[in-house]
Amino acid sequence: AFRDRYYDIVKRTLVEKRQVIPCLAGVASAQIAPNGDVWTCCIRAESVGNLREHNYDFAATWRTAKANELRRSIKAGECYCPLANASYTNMLCHPPTLASVGLDVGKATAIAALSPSLRSKSTRLRNLPVINTADEL
Repeated sequence: AFRDRYYDIVKRTLVEKRQVIPCLAGVASAQIAPNGDVWTCCIRAESVGNLREHNYDFAATWRTAKANELRRSIKAGECYCPLANASYTNMLCHPPTLASVGLDVGKATAIAALSPSLRSKSTRLRNLPVINTADEL
């Protein structure tokens, strides 16, 4: 259900060319490049600072003016992408999406539990002979 919802979001994002759910890149996630550059988003790949330049202090690197500007830009919807990593993080942090997926899973579970064809024993088990202990006496 979660993957299906992701594909729905990807399709809408590409067709509508906008963030269809809020992007939390730079808030709920960060990327560190091999050279120590810290990015709010790997698609934008704009460094907010370098860990070496901040004595390997992530918090100091993460709280720069550049980082705040990129977070503002992302929050304002100035970019959009269908990147799986960012999308799954966004979905997990978006209560309406979580509720909708939860309802879908609940519906599917209820249907499976109530459907006689899905609830009955497999054909292999149905074709086995039934032996009653009373018949053996």
